Amino acid sequence: MGTEHAMTPDEHRAKRGFSLGYPTVDSEYVKQLSKLGKSMGLGRNPEPKITKRGNRGALGSV
Repeated sequence: MGTEHAMTPDEHRAKRGFSLGYPTVDSEYVKQLSKLGKSMGLGRNPEPKITKRGNRGALGSV
């Protein structure tokens, strides 16, 4: 929007009378991007690292 119309999303909302919470991206597009990111492993916590002695947690060898 900024390149083609020389407007920021906030300026566009103000010009058209949209509320501040009005989405600037289609919800279906957001769902597709989310699905793609999850398929690539984005948004997950990294796997815990296993040490030489093994990953026995906070209790050790109980």
